[in-house]
Amino acid sequence: MRLGRRMGLKVLRIAALVVALGGLFLLHLYAVHRELPLVRIGEITPMMNFASVRVEGVLESDARRIRSGSLLYVVNDGTGTIPVFFDRSAGEKLPKAGTRVLVVGSLGVGAGNKVRLSGQSIKLLPGAVETKEPRLKLSDITPEQQGARMTVCGRVSKVWNPRPGSKAPHRIVLSDSSGSLDVVHWFVPELQVAVGDELEIRGTVGVYDGKVQLKVWQAEDIQPLEAGVAPRGGLKVAGITAKMEKQVVSVEGVLGVPKSIPGGVLYPLDDGSGTIAVVFWDKQVSGEERDALDEGVRVRITAPVKVYRGKLELVPKDVGAFQILETKNPG
Repeated sequence: MRLGRRMGLKVLRIAALVVALGGLFLLHLYAVHRELPLVRIGEITPMMNFASVRVEGVLESDARRIRSGSLLYVVNDGTGTIPVFFDRSAGEKLPKAGTRVLVVGSLGVGAGNKVRLSGQSIKLLPGAVETKEPRLKLSDITPEQQGARMTVCGRVSKVWNPRPGSKAPHRIVLSDSSGSLDVVHWFVPELQVAVGDELEIRGTVGVYDGKVQLKVWQAEDIQPLEAGVAPRGGLKVAGITAKMEKQVVSVEGVLGVPKSIPGGVLYPLDDGSGTIAVVFWDKQVSGEERDALDEGVRVRITAPVKVYRGKLELVPKDVGAFQILETKNPG
């Protein structure tokens, strides 16, 4: 009987061990195959450090290779912008600005609580940019097209500009025979737009508070359709004044010799009309994110104006605030 009890206890122990191991194996399979959460960039906090997540959005600029050999993607989902870094082979074709992507990766928090994503995989979504964006009636644009690039035409029915220092966007209400559409942007307009003007606008479809809108990232994507409206030729450095402090402006120019400063680096930006200092703080734009910048590189900077010791500066808030136009000065 004792032998029988011992054998029974041994069988029970083995069975319990098998059940426990099986449970652990099933938990492992669940952890491996479960779908990661899809997060909104604007809701990511430093407390989410090391979390594995999915992010869906649109590339604000062309994906580019940095000096370390990694690839940098700047993704915007309408709530915010995040830099995504990948280790990929040199022969890979890189997607262009406006491409809609789904990225899987691990969050990391750096200096100044700056969040970045170490990418594990990236997928191009159906809303990716085509060579020619479709031109549609305003009523044809729906929330289901979020992230797609569109070109629309219409007549301005309302213009609203935020007060100086506000983070709110500029808003143009565009109308045609089919309906109306809100167009939003965050740069100082390079086009004197008034009610009644006819415009052609290229942008990315977004949804805010359940309402569809068109987001414009570059000033040249707003163009007149009639002779009565003329571009100002783009904002020039010479046109930036101290009265514009805290306003977000967009200028193009060539970078000069960089100068290291405590906590960052300063580049002079020359557009032919004048020169202005562009300050990249490490806590806002890391050295890795700006390593493609160099003397002679032509860039577009979209940043608030700052007055420091009587001198004007532009201070990009993140990696999405600058775009490389040419890698060397053609002159």
